[in-house]
Amino acid sequence: MHPSHPSHVLYFASLSEKGQFIPKAINDFKNAIKYGNEDELYIVNYNIAVDFDSMEKYKDAITYYEKFIASNAPDDELKEYATSRLEELKEYLNTNGKTN
Repeated sequence: MHPSHPSHVLYFASLSEKGQFIPKAINDFKNAIKYGNEDELYIVNYNIAVDFDSMEKYKDAITYYEKFIASNAPDDELKEYATSRLEELKEYLNTNGKTN
């Protein structure tokens, strides 16, 4: 994985490689937002961001980290991580000229 990830992201990435469940999870999360109240389901944007991040789909991850950060989510360790990770991904893509 590149750049570095906290343990929970690595855990989900390993499950994805073994079970290939993350694309379905992303679809389920998007449906939750579609049929629910996004203001109340702000954590779903975080989950989608982490899932895309673990699949190294960094542009998609950035989109959902930004949605999570802009939401009414509490200022806690998740928002702190999302903010930090967002900056890391932007820097990584700019430095390496990556398109994913």
